[in-house]
Amino acid sequence: MKASILINNYNYEAYIEKSIASALNQTYKNIEVIVYDDGSKDQSLERIKKYSNDISIIARPNYGKGHCWNQVNAVNEAFKKSTGEIIFLMDSDDWFFDNKVEKVIDIFTKNPKAIYVQHRFELVDEEDNKLNYEKRPFFSEVDILNGIYFTKRLDFFFTQTSGQCFRRSFLENILPLKEDALSMICVDIRLTRYAAFEGDIITLQEKLSAYRVHTKNHSSALKNKDYYIEYEKQHLAFFNMLANKYNHPHFTKGNNLLSYLKVIILLLNSNMKAKQKRLFLQDWYKSYIKK
Repeated sequence: MKASILINNYNYEAYIEKSIASALNQTYKNIEVIVYDDGSKDQSLERIKKYSNDISIIARPNYGKGHCWNQVNAVNEAFKKSTGEIIFLMDSDDWFFDNKVEKVIDIFTKNPKAIYVQHRFELVDEEDNKLNYEKRPFFSEVDILNGIYFTKRLDFFFTQTSGQCFRRSFLENILPLKEDALSMICVDIRLTRYAAFEGDIITLQEKLSAYRVHTKNHSSALKNKDYYIEYEKQHLAFFNMLANKYNHPHFTKGNNLLSYLKVIILLLNSNMKAKQKRLFLQDWYKSYIKK
């Protein structure tokens, strides 16, 4: 089973080589690596070209429509060039652990109905130092779509781009993603929410990639209150666009004690192991304190 690793890059000269090297140094060898550079103004492209004998490079002028649409375009274009049966996405400021592809391919092989596999991250800073807090945890061993409607939450179920792995047949039905008015909804949210309506999702509680926390990535913008409020509106609008498309009920997000109580109920009733449940609660607390 062939794997395609699609790396999208813009002005990450400090990180791109580590990202590419992590893709090339996987224990699983049936891999192609495709790097899309979105008109970087730094030395990114020069550093990418060092690996030209081992990777495919797509270098285009900047798409010019803001972070999210630029990233969507990068994935659309890189996917066109890919040939793998399993597609791995990676932001160029992150990196894969060396056994990631092998473990994920094994999961897809053993679960032929799965269209999407995701996993947790090790959080690191700009200097690759491990951070002592966690991102908000997400469920495994639950039906994600039912869980969303039960808890009235969208934020305990999915990971970000560099933890996302898709079966090609699913992406062929979804890509290329078309542009709309929801300019804050990036490719990771769009693909994973589609997956929730389309088929089986497997969530691994194992950390298989490093996620870099710094001031230049899109996640840092969500710390701005006004930006976050608008993002939440667009996220809800996108989810309900899909709910309507797939003939599911309109979704109303809960943001009160009852919705959080339902998160705990879903956790207790899930098939997650006892240790995973404890870690879920610990990581939730750590992410809340950090926030």
